[in-house]
Amino acid sequence: MADAVLFQNGIGNFILTTPFLQNLNAPEIFMARDFESTASVRSISRWPVRDYEDAENVPARFDRVFVLWGWPVEKVVEGPNVIRQVKPKWRDDPRHEVKHYTDLLKESRQFPTVIETRWSWRPALGEGEKLVALVNGANPAWKNKLWPPEYWCDLARRLAARGDTQLVVLGGPSETAFGKAVTAAVGRRCWNFTGVWTFAQSAHFLTWCDLLVTNDTALMHVADVLARPVVAIWAWTLWHKNHPYNHEAHVVKSDGGGCPHFPCYGTPVMWTCDDAVCMKAISAQAVYDEVVRVL
Repeated sequence: MADAVLFQNGIGNFILTTPFLQNLNAPEIFMARDFESTASVRSISRWPVRDYEDAENVPARFDRVFVLWGWPVEKVVEGPNVIRQVKPKWRDDPRHEVKHYTDLLKESRQFPTVIETRWSWRPALGEGEKLVALVNGANPAWKNKLWPPEYWCDLARRLAARGDTQLVVLGGPSETAFGKAVTAAVGRRCWNFTGVWTFAQSAHFLTWCDLLVTNDTALMHVADVLARPVVAIWAWTLWHKNHPYNHEAHVVKSDGGGCPHFPCYGTPVMWTCDDAVCMKAISAQAVYDEVVRVL
């Protein structure tokens, strides 16, 4: 028999489970059919992703059942072979999230993060031109992870003015307004594919890119999987928990902007902050300077 994994968390978190999944015996993943990340996880997973609603007596059908920390408490799964992960205290634990999954096993091998992608359009570039992707994604509940759109527009104008850089904006349906704002600010040297491609297609597009500029979001982890250079805009979320796992990222970190709660990850403030002072403290000039160093 195989192992079962009950997962209900963000797409970026799923990417970070893949070193753990590679240590299991033919794992099958179960997710709620209507969960917002289920379709995206299914599109990039190397393992079968089943609808939990269709599953019958999972503990009796698998050698081991791993219930990961995001699994809802109301969906109780019991049995002597059920291994339930206690939600880590991220602020107090210096380990990367990948380690929290592999530590569920008595012995584990070190594997890289892995995903499947789906082919997407490849742009034509002139000789010496660079292709830079811009991503400002977040779960709607975590809108304070977003760098302000006007800062992105400023950054995009600076990059387009170089004359040797084409830009592309990637993201899901909730980022379409952001994509339109950036392309309107830049004009012809900027492509907008927010809300157009599936997550797996956006992931594949990064294989053509020379650089990804992003906040702390799932496509940052995709770029890490694909060994693409990243400039990460980082504020209140925890770097030690979610930084790119396989390759080095170039980081522009916030100093908090004077916010007394900074960094607020793991506190009630992270759900209630509407101002995101810490994100606004990261200037477009600072990000542009880091991008130029990388390019």
